[in-house]
Amino acid sequence: MRAILHLVASAAADTTSVALTDFLRDGRETSSGALNVSIAAAYCNVVDAVSGVTVKRGSSGTVVLDMHGASDFPSANQIPALDIGRTSSIDVTFNVPGMLILDLRKGDGFSSTQTNVGV
Repeated sequence: MRAILHLVASAAADTTSVALTDFLRDGRETSSGALNVSIAAAYCNVVDAVSGVTVKRGSSGTVVLDMHGASDFPSANQIPALDIGRTSSIDVTFNVPGMLILDLRKGDGFSSTQTNVGV
């Protein structure tokens, strides 16, 4: 029920869009309800402390994270996962080369995998 997304941009203006169906395991069906994915944490390392990387969710392109330089979310703060636009794809735009790691939590709509239960 956890997914790690590791993105690397080699040039400014690199973009990607990740559909929530990309987080389904092979051969797994969705459970009832819409797929939901929350951003629990984010780690950014880009070459510019001004431009950075932008993460958007939703059809309106709501900005949920705008990160710069070497930064992380939620840092030392203990705040809940970002649920804004949790039923929408994750759209990432790098304004400069760099790296972004998203620690994601799969919620409603995903069936959990329980292997070797009771063994």
